[in-house]
Amino acid sequence: WGLDFYRSVKLVNFIRWRVASGSCVRCDFALAAGADGAVLTAHMQTSGHFEPPADGPFFQDARFFVPIVPDDPLLGVLDGDASEGEGVADTAQPSSSGTSLQ
Repeated sequence: WGLDFYRSVKLVNFIRWRVASGSCVRCDFALAAGADGAVLTAHMQTSGHFEPPADGPFFQDARFFVPIVPDDPLLGVLDGDASEGEGVADTAQPSSSGTSLQ
């Protein structure tokens, strides 16, 4: 997706928030109270809804700067080189062309 650090944080937090609330990350599907989480997984698999829209309005919502998971280890690897706006994780390796993978 080529997201900078801040948009990556919002994306991770949005996905975690939707799944924790029993809602699909792409549509309005939501689990009924007491339903098994496998139902949400099955919906997302059959509908191909494992990624939210690339232009999702959540990117404009400041509440997704706040971690959903306290001390979230995933957010810790997103730090890449945020000063240059690349949003590449520290674990990225150079490609054969010498540029960083995104």
